[in-house]
Amino acid sequence: MNLALIAVVLIGCATGDLSHEENLQLDALLDENVVFEFDAMDAESISSVVEGSFIEVKIFNLFDKNCDSKEECGYVTHKILKSGEDFVELTSSGVIQPYIAPTFKLQSESEAAEFQQMLNVVFPVFFTSGQEIYQENDTWVFIQEESFGDKNGVIVNVDSDGTILKIEDGEAIERNTQFDGNGEVER
Repeated sequence: MNLALIAVVLIGCATGDLSHEENLQLDALLDENVVFEFDAMDAESISSVVEGSFIEVKIFNLFDKNCDSKEECGYVTHKILKSGEDFVELTSSGVIQPYIAPTFKLQSESEAAEFQQMLNVVFPVFFTSGQEIYQENDTWVFIQEESFGDKNGVIVNVDSDGTILKIEDGEAIERNTQFDGNGEVER
């Protein structure tokens, strides 16, 4: 699977019920008005956490005739993880779990800092000053940001050896709470 195929898949759903002539017209329209850029993300610093490379796909929509260049029209960004033959769109933190390096263990503050660095690269937040990490038994909590008083982040469950069992997004996280296994907090 190559990157051009990923781009086609991202917009390919619209062509399913079209006639051959309509498909040709849509292809010409897309060729003229949609620009794809593929950039490798600097992820060398997190290679000990995740096996694979990261690609940022920018899709520029030039349909707006009020802009003269792709930079003026804006774009949508998709982040892709390539591991072996797999290409996976990074839509949530849990998508990364199958690609965690088998040698990576989450048992110490330094390993938690490495994991936090990976989160910052793959899922950046505007302000990192409110970030915090804490552990409750076999659960590590990575607060990524605070919004309207709610702390949001990533919840990671590990076994006794520090092997990551589950990664999930969490909202309205507070210390000393119970996690229900679905990314939600029970109070």
